[in-house]
Amino acid sequence: MLLEIVEYEVRVYPLAQALLEDLPGPPGCVLTDLNMPDMDGFELRRRLREAGCALPVLLMTGMGDPGIHERARAEGVTEVLDKPFKMAALVSAIERAFDEP
Repeated sequence: MLLEIVEYEVRVYPLAQALLEDLPGPPGCVLTDLNMPDMDGFELRRRLREAGCALPVLLMTGMGDPGIHERARAEGVTEVLDKPFKMAALVSAIERAFDEP
């Protein structure tokens, strides 16, 4: 809802598998949580890559573990947002993701 207020078109999927079955194309990015019911954010990133989806992936986490950030970089996650985060931080992260080549 908040992203729609700042005029982003938003698609919401109930599960990560639903996103994989309806792969969006550019422009855009994927905003996902690390912990989800059907797969974690790293598995989603891997499966997106396998499906040929090159959209940037932003990963939200409440863990605050530096190891998560290291693993995210290694696995090609564009940015990790530690919860709680401010709306301005989310919008900035999305804008940086859109600026990626």
